[in-house]
Amino acid sequence: MKLLSLVGLFLTISVLTLTSALGQAILKTPGGSAVQMPSDSELKASYCIAVVKNWLGDDEVQIHNSEFNMNKEMDSKKKSQWAQILQANIKERAEDADNLNRLQSFLNPKLSFLESRSLSSAYKRGETDVVSNKNSGTSEQCIAKCKGQDGNINVACTKQCMEADPLSHRVAQCGSLEFLPF
Repeated sequence: MKLLSLVGLFLTISVLTLTSALGQAILKTPGGSAVQMPSDSELKASYCIAVVKNWLGDDEVQIHNSEFNMNKEMDSKKKSQWAQILQANIKERAEDADNLNRLQSFLNPKLSFLESRSLSSAYKRGETDVVSNKNSGTSEQCIAKCKGQDGNINVACTKQCMEADPLSHRVAQCGSLEFLPF
């Protein structure tokens, strides 16, 4: 009898898993409202929101540093190089802001229907991965490896080197939002 009442209590309190006509898992809360398990795209969007938010913070620092360096006394060639760097940083910030908007536009309307623990875990994983990636030294190692004798960095070499690292590759995938339907 105790076992049956424990099972009944567990079923009342726990979430029941059902399968929808689309084959996606649907959860029913004790209150009866349906909550859908997030798809891979929705989980990736949550992960990438954390990554892109972090990138936006980095963009602001890079823009500030570029503006600071542009105000130093230097020859016109060096000033021109800093102006180009500043423009590239501003462009990157605009792209990251647009990507964040796209990710949020995709995910936000669905939040009340999706199981939140999975989305929260994906978001936290994104936060952790982007910090771990920064602290790993992979970027610096790849830049050093791909720096020519003239001091210029071979961008293709650096990108290939970074993509060979699983963590860097996973984080970098947030730069391409091809998985979004729009």
